[in-house]
Amino acid sequence: MYGTHGVRTRAGAIFVRHEYAGKACGRGAGAEVMQTLQPVTDAEVLVRFQNNLEIRALQRGDNARAIEIAQRTVLVAPGRPELWVDLAHLNEDHGALEAARKAYEACLMLTKTGSSLHNEAALGLQGLKRRLN
Repeated sequence: MYGTHGVRTRAGAIFVRHEYAGKACGRGAGAEVMQTLQPVTDAEVLVRFQNNLEIRALQRGDNARAIEIAQRTVLVAPGRPELWVDLAHLNEDHGALEAARKAYEACLMLTKTGSSLHNEAALGLQGLKRRLN
């Protein structure tokens, strides 16, 4: 069954109804868009939901709540390095430097040397070490 925004779930996947996909990309583009859409896993939906909650907490200035949400998010998808670097930044901004260090290290373990996310985590970790010494 489709909801009000043309999105439906089936066996842990989300699909977008053709006419909504066409509206999103211009008239008549629905079929082409549907060919490029892939089912979304339950974990991906939960990560997206958690991300929305985290953004709202940050908008309210509730950094402790944002960190709590980010910690839950990495439990849902521990193999996603961008979640770890996000958690590291939140912890660093909140003054939880040891927790930030661990999150940066987790990100480094999940990324290829030289990738932009690896470099971001490496620079963050290097800056933390300077602050701790």
